[in-house]
Amino acid sequence: MWTQNITASSVTYQAAINACDQGSQWRWALELLMDVQAKGIPANNNMYNAVISACAKNGQWQHVLHLIQEMHTLGIPTNAYTYTTAIGVCQRLGQWQWVLKLMGDAHLKPSWVSNSSSICGAAICAYAKGRQWQRALQL
Repeated sequence: MWTQNITASSVTYQAAINACDQGSQWRWALELLMDVQAKGIPANNNMYNAVISACAKNGQWQHVLHLIQEMHTLGIPTNAYTYTTAIGVCQRLGQWQWVLKLMGDAHLKPSWVSNSSSICGAAICAYAKGRQWQRALQL
């Protein structure tokens, strides 16, 4: 596509990033997102969430956290999926301190926690590992 001088749009990039996510190709997904930014194509939360998903599937929790921070910096809205994915990968890889930090993030809406058994379960596990049972009871 790029070798034939065809101009890629945000829709094209979204499709390519989604394919990378489905194929667990986190490096390519990140590369495509960087290409989007370099070309001045507006990125959106769907693009970021697909890259976050690809990274999470491959245990790249540091990249997941960086991408969430980048979303906040750029004013790209996060959503329940963003946090469910991030909290899930951090919990799965024993990064309970980061689960606690994500749970305290001002961008995390309380309704996302109450409506997501994944977030609640990961948070309870993290609170248990952090010996913060009182906070677990508050969920």
